[in-house]
Amino acid sequence: MSGNRISHLGDPEQENDAIRLHFVNENFLRHDGGGWMRGDLSIGGFRVVGMSDPQEGQDGVNLRTLSSFESKCFGTSNHCC
Repeated sequence: MSGNRISHLGDPEQENDAIRLHFVNENFLRHDGGGWMRGDLSIGGFRVVGMSDPQEGQDGVNLRTLSSFESKCFGTSNHCC
């Protein structure tokens, strides 16, 4: 298309319709960390993989971190650290 753009697209109605960047940003989870989730996230039985160790109080926790905590807290005593 030699650098030309397609503009003034409506929202997609069929599987092969082209979509606008605005539609993507409003309807799909962004990969750049921008925006907020507006509902539940269902991943269809798949796993979250490659999760790093938590840095902030509300970060998700991977199994490695949880197992380490569990071992320190419950491995040799009956009370949590």
